[in-house]
Amino acid sequence: MNGDTARIKKALGNLALMADQSVKQQSPKLSLPQIKGLDEVTAMLVTYAFDLARRMEYLYLATAEFGPEGNPKLARRLKRDRAILNEGTVKSIPWQKRARRAQRLLLKLHAEVGAAHDRLLDEVAAKP
Repeated sequence: MNGDTARIKKALGNLALMADQSVKQQSPKLSLPQIKGLDEVTAMLVTYAFDLARRMEYLYLATAEFGPEGNPKLARRLKRDRAILNEGTVKSIPWQKRARRAQRLLLKLHAEVGAAHDRLLDEVAAKP
């Protein structure tokens, strides 16, 4: 049981490390004129993105006490990814370029974990 507790704390610590990773955190993402100019579909997508980011902040609050138990290798990787996305200022690197960077990071990670995740999903779904 004690080993399970350590593994659970480590998993929760890893969640805490990942939770607060939004791009350019406190920088404004949309100015008032930009919001007024959005079509309904884009406004809906922006709303979902902001809502997911807000929920990640809550995930951090819920798991922060376990953060010190997290994996140092994962923490270093998260910091590298964050540095790639947050390089420069909002004015010096446009959001379109950041979006391409985010996509590259996502595709790289998906290539690494996608097949393993699919196998895990199949394994768990096959249980009675």
